[in-house]
Amino acid sequence: MSPIVLSVTGGAALFAGASLLLFTWWDTATYPWERVGPYVRSRQDVGPMDANRDVGTRVRRGIIALLSRLGSTTSSVERRISLAGSRQVVGDIRLAQLLGASVGMLISCAICALGLWLGTMQLWQALGLIAVFTLSGAMLRDVYLSHEAKARQKSLDRELPDVIELLALAVGSGAGILAALTTVSQRCSGAIGEELRSVVAVCQSGETLHVALTSLHSRNEVPALTRLSEALITAIDRGTPVATVLRDHARDARNSWRTELLAQGGRKEIHMMVPVVFLILPLTVLFALYPGLAALRM
Repeated sequence: MSPIVLSVTGGAALFAGASLLLFTWWDTATYPWERVGPYVRSRQDVGPMDANRDVGTRVRRGIIALLSRLGSTTSSVERRISLAGSRQVVGDIRLAQLLGASVGMLISCAICALGLWLGTMQLWQALGLIAVFTLSGAMLRDVYLSHEAKARQKSLDRELPDVIELLALAVGSGAGILAALTTVSQRCSGAIGEELRSVVAVCQSGETLHVALTSLHSRNEVPALTRLSEALITAIDRGTPVATVLRDHARDARNSWRTELLAQGGRKEIHMMVPVVFLILPLTVLFALYPGLAALRM
């Protein structure tokens, strides 16, 4: 292997590993003066050790800002974390992206070093492969976050009609809306159970049911859930019977889900045409034409 190629590969791997270690240290390191400082002195009194910490914080923020510009924005990541119901923060996603980019760079460097050593790859091809692997590794966590958010919202949409019917039964039996939410949330699992338990927790912390329901539909993107929250808020404000509202929305949610299933079936019909057109039909034509072609050849 050429000494230049070996030096470039080793330098890139060393830089990726050092960047990952420094970023992890800046993300997790805490100092005693950070924990005690707010209680004994003003935060404006910055000493030399705090100045070093500020430099590390600025560099860390600069790396996060660079990753935000290369990939998705911070607001988009925060919104998808909320939709996915994850307990992570933006810094965790950026750290995973940096780890993926480092792993992609190391793998591509190993492949390029082997290709250059065997003489089957040129230098510009190696650089392009390193860039593609690095960007792909950085974007992998972002794509998986989008998949998590979409899967959780679909799960909420599927589970919502059954939960609305349970709430209607609980309210119809004489329980209040908060008691019904508490009872149903204790017996539900999955995404909808987590959302109902969060609503009950907000109400038990001292907030009104209006605020809890507003935050429920603001952190999700399910139209049926938004309509249900707004209808419950209106019913509570105006004194409308909640059981009737819940039964109506359960029926509407099932109708909308049935419509969505029919739409999915219509889209799947196009997918089912692919094997028919590209596999079954050519074989049928071949079997039909083969005897005539064989007779002409004879």
